[in-house]
Amino acid sequence: MEEYKELPRGLSELVFASLIGTGEMTFSSNGLQTMFYFESEKKKILKRYVYKYKLNEYVKINEKRNQCFIYIPSTYNPIYFRWYDENDRKKVNHKDINLYIVLLSFLLFGYKKLGYVEMRSTVNPYYSKSTAYYLEKLIGTYIDTSQYGFKIFESEKLFVLATQYFSIEEMNEFMSFMNKREKSKIADYLKRYEQRYFKREVDVL
Repeated sequence: MEEYKELPRGLSELVFASLIGTGEMTFSSNGLQTMFYFESEKKKILKRYVYKYKLNEYVKINEKRNQCFIYIPSTYNPIYFRWYDENDRKKVNHKDINLYIVLLSFLLFGYKKLGYVEMRSTVNPYYSKSTAYYLEKLIGTYIDTSQYGFKIFESEKLFVLATQYFSIEEMNEFMSFMNKREKSKIADYLKRYEQRYFKREVDVL
């Protein structure tokens, strides 16, 4: 199958994160279109992301209907066949994703539940088990399937990993995934991190 060149920085991550989530890709007259719905509390995160990577040419947000549309030129049409099988069932192309993309997907499609965080996803059930296994390998903790997508029980693990990639505003969303006990564990982790960092700085001086 024909290979495609890489999408612009920021666009590929958003496309693949949305496909892990509830985004659905279809062919349009000019190429590919990916559409997903988002909850109102995710709107600022999404708009900030589009602004950061200057994606206005590719991404259109319908704020009244909480819809996001991502438009990709026909040059990238082969992407569809890497994420959908011959029966048009959506799967996850493991070669296209990394830890950052998975975390971005949790950021956009994740919701706090009692005892776990659920990421809503429309990956076909036929591929859900293998996808959960691969997400688990990237994150480093158990990921299970759910009726509406995937769930992770160690939300503090998401927070710690996300500190490598996301701003304070986005980290607040990851913080909202945690209960009081988990937030206490994170506070202890950050305190130990600050102490190690301060000691390292003193040793250098």
